[in-house]
Amino acid sequence: MSADKMRPAAEQASGALEQNVQSNYNINTPVFSYFTDHTQTAPAKHISFMDLADLSIFTRVGSKETAPLITPYKANGKTKEHAQNALFYALVNDHDDDDKTKAEIESVYNPYRNIYNAFTTSYHQQEKEGVIANRWKVIIPYSKGITFEQHTILATGAALLLKTDKAQSRLQQGFYAPNRLNANAQFERIEYIEGANLLDPTDETNPFVRACISAYTTEQAIQAAKASKATPKPRKSLTGVNDGIIDKVIALYDLRTELLGFGYKRIGKTYLSPYSTSGIPGVVILNGDDGKERCYSHHGAADPLSNTNNGGHALDVFDVICILEYGGDVSRAIAELAPLVDPVGQKERQDEYKAAEAAKADQEIIDSLLNSNAGTNADDNPEPAIPIFDLTQFSLRGMAAEMEAKMLDDKFILGGMAILGQSTVLYAKPNAGKTLLTIWLLIEAIKKGDLNGEDVFYINADDNHKGLTHKLKLAELYGFHMLAPGYNGFNPQHLSHMLNQLILQDNSHGKILILDTVKKFTDIMDKKKGSDFGESVRQFVAHGGSVIMLAHVNKHRDDEGGVVFAGTSDLVDDADCAYTLDTMVEDALSGERTVKFENFKSRGDVSKEEVYRYDAGQGVSYADRLKSVAAVTQEEREEAERQKKLDARLERNREAIQAIKEVIREGITKKTELIAAASERSVLSKRKIAKALTDHTGSSLLDGHYWHLDIQEKNAHVYKLNYGV
Repeated sequence: MSADKMRPAAEQASGALEQNVQSNYNINTPVFSYFTDHTQTAPAKHISFMDLADLSIFTRVGSKETAPLITPYKANGKTKEHAQNALFYALVNDHDDDDKTKAEIESVYNPYRNIYNAFTTSYHQQEKEGVIANRWKVIIPYSKGITFEQHTILATGAALLLKTDKAQSRLQQGFYAPNRLNANAQFERIEYIEGANLLDPTDETNPFVRACISAYTTEQAIQAAKASKATPKPRKSLTGVNDGIIDKVIALYDLRTELLGFGYKRIGKTYLSPYSTSGIPGVVILNGDDGKERCYSHHGAADPLSNTNNGGHALDVFDVICILEYGGDVSRAIAELAPLVDPVGQKERQDEYKAAEAAKADQEIIDSLLNSNAGTNADDNPEPAIPIFDLTQFSLRGMAAEMEAKMLDDKFILGGMAILGQSTVLYAKPNAGKTLLTIWLLIEAIKKGDLNGEDVFYINADDNHKGLTHKLKLAELYGFHMLAPGYNGFNPQHLSHMLNQLILQDNSHGKILILDTVKKFTDIMDKKKGSDFGESVRQFVAHGGSVIMLAHVNKHRDDEGGVVFAGTSDLVDDADCAYTLDTMVEDALSGERTVKFENFKSRGDVSKEEVYRYDAGQGVSYADRLKSVAAVTQEEREEAERQKKLDARLERNREAIQAIKEVIREGITKKTELIAAASERSVLSKRKIAKALTDHTGSSLLDGHYWHLDIQEKNAHVYKLNYGV
C-alpha cells in the first residue's frame, strides 16, 4: 500500500493508540525536540511522530548542514545533560552503510509489526566518500517515554542486531529532518502504521525488544569475558603505614557507590562513563580471586578509568578515587584519606608532627634571641656574654592611639558575610557560583557606596582569557581593580611577599583583596606552606587590610550530605570567618539554581546563612547570568529546602520508584507481593524498596507521591498509581 493511501488509516488509528497506552502518549503528541539547524542550542518547537511523517511528504531541499535537527527525546536543549534528564520517545536506526532497497527495509521491520516511519537521507543515491548507495533513517515510536538508561540498552542492541550505524545510538545523537540535496535527488519514504502497534519499550516479551536486549547482553558478555582476564593495576612499593591506609580505603569504600558519586551512570549491570560521547556503557564490575571488587573500563582514552589509560588493568576502589579525585597522585590521596579512614592513627601522626615542629620553632626563637643579645668580652679570646632577655622589647604600650586611628568601621564587603578588616574564606564546588555571587555582591556594595572600588583588588587566577575579559569589563565599569597571573608581571606565588611590602610601607589600611581561587596562591594540601601563607594574610589583616579567599571543597560530602572544605585546616584556623556554598535546588527546565552560603566559623555579627538564586542554564551569557542574581526570601528559602530534600529523596529512590511503578502497572499491588517483585526486578534490597514505597505514598505529585494506599477488606494494603503518573 502506498504511503499516501495509508495516511487516513493513520489518522483513524491515533484514537485507538491513545487508549492502548492509557492516555500517556500517542503518535500526535509533540515529544520530539525540533531545532531549526544543528547550531541552535534550544529547540524552536516540539513535534509529534505524525508531524515528522508530514515532513517526509513535503521534503525540504538544501544542504544537509542547514537542515532542521530532531532529537528522539523531549528537552529544552541537546547536550548530554539534557538527554540524561529527558524521556525518550523513539528508537532511531541509521542504515547508512548497508545499501538496502525499500523492499529490504520493509522486510527487516514489517515482520515485527511495530509502527515506524522510514525515509531516505540526504546522501541517498548521492556520492559519499566515493560510494553511491541507498541510505535510510528509520524512526520507531515508543508507546511511552523511557529513561536514557532504558533507551540506551534498546538503541545499542538495535544497532548490534540490525548492523546499523552505532553512532545513532549515542546518548544525545539527533537526526536530520527529511531532506534532499537538490530538486532532482531521489527520495523514498515508508509509513508503516495500518495493522501495526506502538512499540512498548518496557515489554520484554515483544519480539523486537527481546531481540535488542539479547544483542545488547551478548555484547556485554563478550566485554565481560575480556575484562575478566585483566589483572589488577600494580602500585609502587609503599611504607607499611601508607599500605595500611589503602587497605582501609578498600575496606570502607564501596566501588559501585564511588562510581555513581563520580557521575558514572548504572545501566543494567554496567556503567556509563560521564566522559563517554557514545552513550554506550562500558564499565564492568569484576570479583577478584582475592575477594576485592574491581572495575574495568572499555571506554576510550577520554575516560580516566579506561584500560587504555591504565595499561589494560582492572582498578579497585582506591585506584578509582585516586585517579578521579587526585589525578593519580597516590601520596596526596593517602594524605587526605588517612584522617577519614583512620582518624585515631591520623591524630597520633598529627600530634607527633606538631610536637616536632613546636620543638623546632622554640629552638629557633631561643637561638635568635641569644644571638641578638649576645656580646663579647674585651679579652684576647672573646666569648659570648651572658644573654639578657626582656619581654618589654615586645610591649605595645604607648601605641593605643596609633592603632585606634587605624581601626576600621564595621562594614560588610559581601552582603552580610564578609566584614571589612577581616579575612573570610568561601568554600564551594567548581561551577557552584562562588565567583559569580562574589562579583555580584561586590558590585552591589560599590553601587550602594559601602565600598570604594579603588580599594578593591580582585585577583582572578582561575579563569581563561574569555572569562577574564568579561570580568575585566565589569571591573572597569564599577571602578575596581582586577589582577591576573601573567599580565603586567603579576605572579600569584609572590603574593605573601607583596603583602609584607604593603605592611612595611604602611599601605595595607583599607585595601580589600579577593583571591580567586586560593589554591593558586599556596598549596593548601601542604601544612607548612598553608600555615605560612595564613600568617601573611593574618598580618595583612592586622594592619587594616581585608582578604576574601575563594576555595574548593572535597568531592565527598559529610555524613549529613554537606560539603567539606578541601585541604588542611590551617586556612580555616587562620581565617576570621568561613562559609560553605552549596546548591539547594536546581530546576532542569528553567535552569534556575538556588544556592546557600552557610557559616561555620565567625568573629563578628555575620549572617549565619544567605541564600541566592541565579540562571545557570545552558547558553546564558555571563552578563545575563549576573543580572539574574537575586537574594532569596525566608519563605522562598524554606520552599527551596523542602525541594532540595525532595530532590535528594527522588534521586536516592530513583531505581526503586521505577521498579515499583512497573510492578503496580502489571497488577501486583498488594504490599508484600509488590515489595518482593520490585526487589527482584531492581536488584535492590526489600528494605530499600519498602522505604521508597513509604517515602512516595500520598496524594500530592508536588511532594513526590507517585501512588496512594488503599486499605481494603481484611486489612489488605493495596497501592494504586496516582493520576498522571
